[in-house]
Amino acid sequence: MTPCFSRYIFVSLNLDRDRWRSVNGTFGVAYLLMVNDRPVHVPEGFVENLMNSLDGTEPFDIGNKLQINKNARFRDGPFSELICQVQSIDAKGRVKVFLELMGRPVPVMTRSSNLTAAI
Repeated sequence: MTPCFSRYIFVSLNLDRDRWRSVNGTFGVAYLLMVNDRPVHVPEGFVENLMNSLDGTEPFDIGNKLQINKNARFRDGPFSELICQVQSIDAKGRVKVFLELMGRPVPVMTRSSNLTAAI
């Protein structure tokens, strides 16, 4: 079977109870994916639905298809739900966007995981 997300593992954590910070010290773990100093939450049922949708013959591509000069939407954080225009995307997943703030476009650098393609 081909891994869907090579080098990733999904774990179930109770952030108020579990000692999740110690995960970063586990052998073989590079780091937890974080937003605002907390591990990223994967919606309930996401992993199960993903596994059910795969037949195991090809890797699953959930790329959000960001494109240069096209609109994108911030998923969360201080710019949550705001629309921006993608200017560049580098190989490490960093994206430069123009965000309309106070009547003018402002350049913002973010990670591609913070954005989703806007229709």
